[in-house]
Amino acid sequence: MIEFVLVVPVFLTLAFGLTEYSHLEQNRSVIVNAARDGVRYATLKATAWDGTAIPASDTIQGEILSEGATVSVANTNTDVAIKYYTSNAPTFTTTTQCGHYRIGTGYVADNGLTQAQCTAAGQLVAVTVSHRFYFTSPLQLTLPGGVVVGATEWGTVP
Repeated sequence: MIEFVLVVPVFLTLAFGLTEYSHLEQNRSVIVNAARDGVRYATLKATAWDGTAIPASDTIQGEILSEGATVSVANTNTDVAIKYYTSNAPTFTTTTQCGHYRIGTGYVADNGLTQAQCTAAGQLVAVTVSHRFYFTSPLQLTLPGGVVVGATEWGTVP
């Protein structure tokens, strides 16, 4: 009986830990795929933005949210970031952020560059998608605020 009392907490901790880790990795995989889909779409249609809560499917955010739907990615400035960079292609050794898109504000130019310059062929676009993952097992007591799972993918505007 004493062996049971000593082994069960260790076993349950391992079981819950493996389950939570599996859910966390599944969420991470969905987030990475959402960022990839978003940057793929952003390279083809660099200015196809939508600031609504439920964006149209033919927008950058629409692509991201359709892929990230299983983990409840929201179309907010916290969950989705779209940034544009100038570069010295083809080496890409130096990049300068030239603009970004913000919901509620729209396109914001940085470093004195225009939207047309930032979204032109050969420029870089970075799409960052993040999501707060909350634990569902007793492990939530150790991290009650959850953890942020995020991914950034880069592409070149053709």
